[in-house]
Amino acid sequence: MITQATILQQVPNAGELPLLGSSLGFARDGLTLRLRLSSQYPDIRRFHILGQSIVAFDRPDWAQLILTDRMLDFERLDAVSDRSRPVLGYGLVTALNRSFRPQRRMMQPAFNHSRVAAYGEAMVADTMRTQAG
Repeated sequence: MITQATILQQVPNAGELPLLGSSLGFARDGLTLRLRLSSQYPDIRRFHILGQSIVAFDRPDWAQLILTDRMLDFERLDAVSDRSRPVLGYGLVTALNRSFRPQRRMMQPAFNHSRVAAYGEAMVADTMRTQAG
């Protein structure tokens, strides 16, 4: 029988400090840590922050599979959501699967292809204005 623990053991684990994991690197410069781990483990990697095991991946096809096609097979951890809610609030990022679907349905129209294209145009125009001073 394949279990979640069996699968996690197969995911490359970042070299980390005992007990602290990647917490210090994340606190110092989270972006640099993420970029370093992405270059070492381009598809998928596992690291630990505040005692929680985190699996991150960079493949769009896996994002499609995990976030939409088989969303109910990948439950977010209550502990992670509970710890991040004071900072991130109650929304799509911290929602567990049982409350995620209604929020996703409510937000979905904002991510229509034509709307996303318009957002891109607005971001480019704003960047150009900012650079022009």
